[in-house]
Amino acid sequence: MITIKHQLLSTHITALKVKEDFIFIGEGQHIHIHHLRTGERVTSVGVFRGAAVHGIQLPPPPNPDAVTHTPTAAVWVLVVFGQKSLAVLTFCPVERKCHVVLEEVCVVDWIVDVAWEKNGSHLIIALAHNSLLRYKLPNAAQNTLKTRLGSTCTIKSESQDRSRESGQTAPKCTENTDCCLGGYSRGSQGINQNIVENSKCAEKRVPYSECIVQEAESAEKSVLYSGCIVMTSGTWESAVLLAGTIEQEVLVWGPCGEVDNNNRILPYHRLRGHQGSIFSVSFCPDQRVIATTSDDRSVRVWQVIQAKENTKSDSSKAELAPSDCRLRSHYWRDSYITEKFKSYGHSARIWKSIILPKCLVSVGEDSNVCVWNFDGMLASSWKAHDGASIWSVAATESPDLIVTGAGDGSVRAWSLGSKDPIVALPLADLPNSSTQHSSDSTQTSDTFEVHDDLRKYRDELEDGAPVLIDNKDEANVKLPGKKKDKTPKQDFPRCVSLMGASQSIVVMDSGKLYSWHHQSSSSWQLQYKDDRLRNYSVLQVSHNYQTAALATLYGDIIVLSLEQERLKVLMDVKVSEGKIFSVLWLSGDMMLVCGGGGVMTVWQLQTEACKMTARQSHILPASKQRWASAACLYPAHQKNTSNTTNTTTTTPNTTIDYLVCGDRTGSLHLYHSQTREAIHSLRGLHGRNGVTSVMVVQGWLVLSSGRDGCVRRLTVQGDRLQVITVTRVSGGVSWVARLIFTHKLTLAVCFHDVKMKVWSVDEERDLVEVECGGGHRSWDARILEGCDKLVFLYLKDARAFMFTTALKDKLLPVIKSPVNSQETLCLQVLHCTSEEVVFATGGEDTTLRLHSITGSESRQSLGVIRSHISNIRTLCVIDGSGRMNDYEKTEHDDSSVWVVSAGGRAQVKIWKATIASGFAHQSKDFTKVNEQNYSHSSYPGTANTEQKDNPGKITNVFNPCSEEDLNSKQHNNDNAARKFNSDNIICREVTSHMLRTGSHKTWKSQELTFDPETRYMDATAFWITESIAFVLLASSDGILRIFQFCALSEAVRLVCSEECNHCILRVTRLQVVGKNILVSATTGGNLVFWDAQNIVDWMKQEKDDDEETHPLAPRLHQLASVCVHQSGVNSLAFSELTEGTTTTTTTTTAHPGTKQRHHNTIMATGGDDNKLGVWQVMVDTSEKETPTVTVVSLCDAYGHASQITGLHWLSDTFLLSTSVDQRLLLWKLDKVCEEGQDEQSTSQMALKCMSGHFTGVPDVKGLAVVDCGESRQSVVIEDKRKHINIKKKVLVYGMGLQVFEITISNSIV
Repeated sequence: MITIKHQLLSTHITALKVKEDFIFIGEGQHIHIHHLRTGERVTSVGVFRGAAVHGIQLPPPPNPDAVTHTPTAAVWVLVVFGQKSLAVLTFCPVERKCHVVLEEVCVVDWIVDVAWEKNGSHLIIALAHNSLLRYKLPNAAQNTLKTRLGSTCTIKSESQDRSRESGQTAPKCTENTDCCLGGYSRGSQGINQNIVENSKCAEKRVPYSECIVQEAESAEKSVLYSGCIVMTSGTWESAVLLAGTIEQEVLVWGPCGEVDNNNRILPYHRLRGHQGSIFSVSFCPDQRVIATTSDDRSVRVWQVIQAKENTKSDSSKAELAPSDCRLRSHYWRDSYITEKFKSYGHSARIWKSIILPKCLVSVGEDSNVCVWNFDGMLASSWKAHDGASIWSVAATESPDLIVTGAGDGSVRAWSLGSKDPIVALPLADLPNSSTQHSSDSTQTSDTFEVHDDLRKYRDELEDGAPVLIDNKDEANVKLPGKKKDKTPKQDFPRCVSLMGASQSIVVMDSGKLYSWHHQSSSSWQLQYKDDRLRNYSVLQVSHNYQTAALATLYGDIIVLSLEQERLKVLMDVKVSEGKIFSVLWLSGDMMLVCGGGGVMTVWQLQTEACKMTARQSHILPASKQRWASAACLYPAHQKNTSNTTNTTTTTPNTTIDYLVCGDRTGSLHLYHSQTREAIHSLRGLHGRNGVTSVMVVQGWLVLSSGRDGCVRRLTVQGDRLQVITVTRVSGGVSWVARLIFTHKLTLAVCFHDVKMKVWSVDEERDLVEVECGGGHRSWDARILEGCDKLVFLYLKDARAFMFTTALKDKLLPVIKSPVNSQETLCLQVLHCTSEEVVFATGGEDTTLRLHSITGSESRQSLGVIRSHISNIRTLCVIDGSGRMNDYEKTEHDDSSVWVVSAGGRAQVKIWKATIASGFAHQSKDFTKVNEQNYSHSSYPGTANTEQKDNPGKITNVFNPCSEEDLNSKQHNNDNAARKFNSDNIICREVTSHMLRTGSHKTWKSQELTFDPETRYMDATAFWITESIAFVLLASSDGILRIFQFCALSEAVRLVCSEECNHCILRVTRLQVVGKNILVSATTGGNLVFWDAQNIVDWMKQEKDDDEETHPLAPRLHQLASVCVHQSGVNSLAFSELTEGTTTTTTTTTAHPGTKQRHHNTIMATGGDDNKLGVWQVMVDTSEKETPTVTVVSLCDAYGHASQITGLHWLSDTFLLSTSVDQRLLLWKLDKVCEEGQDEQSTSQMALKCMSGHFTGVPDVKGLAVVDCGESRQSVVIEDKRKHINIKKKVLVYGMGLQVFEITISNSIV
């Protein structure tokens, strides 16, 4: 028995619909239902056998008044269509179950839209050749629908009245409920699985032709790419189709229009203006506007004006549907449709648009979401899905919340309110400031918003008023506007900061410190004055915002504490003889003070004794600007931080052995508590403009930012700083000023030109953008605890400005996570258990992504690494057969694999991936890979989500470490069940290599030897010693390149190359005992067998010295060449050697007494000619002679309609194949006996197709097979016959990912 069962699919999201808190997602042949607020999957339904879902309609119930008060009537009806298929389902939000009311119905043409008549018994279907069908639901489906909707709901027959009271107006519209999918895409194929509860109405299928009761054809036989059925009054006679054609126009027509001589209906209107095919048409009856999008990258809005409106003064109250039934069919005929505006904002084709009450939203191929007002102006736009094409968009019942679905398989919710421009609010003029602002200044226009926003912000904070402190000769400060005394020099602010729960403080050039209470102040209040602060001061507030440190030009530190809204001087200490350049808080009671000459001192505050104690002193390396700009403490001993919250503070009792410090020259330094000099430095790590922040999270991970626009992750290994990842902020940002952490996210405060941006490091996208004049002035930012609000305070034009914005609506959960933003080109399984599979994918988006599959329907994204500069075309694991050492196994059963990734620009990288059991400690030699390079799951209590923008902006950097460091790993002894997540999946980039134009010498000695556009097409690698690996790469320039990788030095170098006549598509290793035979496949259809044993022996003898001292390596020896296809060989697979395939004989033909060994294996090849070939490969090896290879054709098969891209032997008789034609086929290799012959006689082999399944993944690139469950593969011998049982999990990848489970039980071979 053979079964192929679908388990998981992630591909183009081609349809979306939202009702209440549930979102309906059309993906491939399936409908997924998720919760809108949490992203939780509620249920999944397979609706079609071979069609992709292109549209979902949620019509109102036939009798909405009757189903309002009955619990049994809380059921929604779904009409699902795609390509030529149609189905009707019901969903109960209480039970969270879907039921099929009408199984898949296939019509004669592609469906562009479907509408439900109000009687509930008929559907109106718009077809791609500009015709309308009236489809009557079978009686069984109607009866089932009545049962599902409840006894009080009535579905009226055709003979009953098909209209309601004439006075009823059209319903409000937030999104056109009768609009089809805006984007046109190729349908992906698939087979429906039994994952829904089928209703009894599907037991007896009614012929399709008997259900068509009426049909209407337009006189314009155009091909439609889109359409929208408008039900003016809910009946067939009043239906109107807004047809978007490939002839660049929209046709408006209906069944009751005038006919021509051929009895075909003439259109009411022609909407012309687009310069390309129409991809979407939507209509809003409330505003009576039509929105169209096109191939010409424009959005056009058309106004529908009724003829009667010319004589009415208040046209906005005109009814859309006339009350007289006789006039309903003439409404569109008598109306005028004029173009309201056209707008251009997308850089590629626009797939879809929706009309909201206050705006219009469009999405398209450029991954942008554009929001337009009804004047045609672009209100806002943003990159939504990491460059993936956005196929669908849907409105929710909330007026400012939309949902988008993209080609990467992801679904996200967006708040339109979060995209509104943020206005910074000026506080009152500072006393005696140099700039006096009059009431008619440029800020006057913001006065309304200033006070309203401040009042709202004050209400959210605790009550309380600031206390004015009288210092020396100063009294109360009066309102601004009063002129100062005769002092010729005007005062101005130098430093500003946030303090406490609701205060801002500013230090003036005169040495005065003022405070502003956000809740009740109307003016600045004087809190402190000191002449030592004149002309120069450094202000730094502690992490808890309760203590502030002021540094002077004379070496003094003044510590102020906030107690009941009053600033109190805690201590005044002279710590240096000269100028203090910087003060950096390391914890709540510890600070680092940097004076002249780069001398840094760590001071401990003793609050009760009102004194400061110097704990340790260090000195910065000599540089031009020799002072510290950022610092943090690094704990000496690793602690389990899996159940702790993120913090950058350290308790006084914690033993601190390390200090990580960044300076103004962009360098990072590591200090030990007992050493004065730096024990390790990374010079110029953040460029020459300086490090801006350094912090420790999770107890072991160091994060740093700088004015080079990068965020780096590091760790301390053996008294050395090691860089883990480098993340470059997108959008041209050149200055990352600070990192802010909350319990949910990591934010980077950045500056670009005159704008401040808050960038999410986790999701790689902008959250906040406001114009502030630049970051060279003093500023401060924080997140208010408990309300998730960001507060930003800055100085501009001698005034203080502030704004607050909520983060909740900017960080909505990811409803469905992506696979790859573009096409997936390669997939490699890293680890698998009976419950989970961990694998890596690479693709056109240049990212390396880690995933895990749990059970049958759960896929989790574990990490995204952006390191390659071009696409990743191949992934392979370095084969470690027979290699057991510290690199591969540990006493706690942690497993490590070495992975090779290669692709465009002839770039190859080697990674070390570790799957650690219960990993919750500091890893001494791996890079932690998280979602968007730092996972949400790093923070306790948050969900692991994914995300995104600007591929290629993130790279991984590696600093070499010794073998001693590599082996000094600490492991958790927790033996609990393994659960793969971003905490125990570790991946580190070990080394990288690129083919460059010549050597690394001076430009005069360089030679142009390699094509910079060379691509690596495939790779295979295996260990030849405990620390040396053989890496073979297939290149697009027709050259086989062999690399040597040393695990001890972590270096890779090119050893030799062999030229071929064609582009090499595939390479693999033929595993023969005692020999190393390689196989290459080219675009010419040839297979070449190579002997690499001489190169392997040479590598074993080589020492890892300087590259220039290496002697020339031997070359590959060609063993055989055979033409297997007419054109390119895309896939290649060898069956495993089984018992009886190896024989040993003694012969005297060549050398007397020489033992010859014959190795037989079965090879399968698939090519561009759609042929599947099976070959027998015989390898003769001996101890004294070069092996010989003989290839004999066994059989050919043609089962695919396109090129074959994936092959895999499940056993020595069962072969699995996949192709671009989106079919997965299972073949059996068996003997074909002629009449009169028994099975033991010589017979011809043949491939027989045993089973097949459509896949929902377009453009299939390959497949991977892993064992699943305890029943992997077993062979039972009964009655001299072999019975085989196989259970495998198959991963098919291309434009998405689909997982199948193949079971072969009790099969006789």
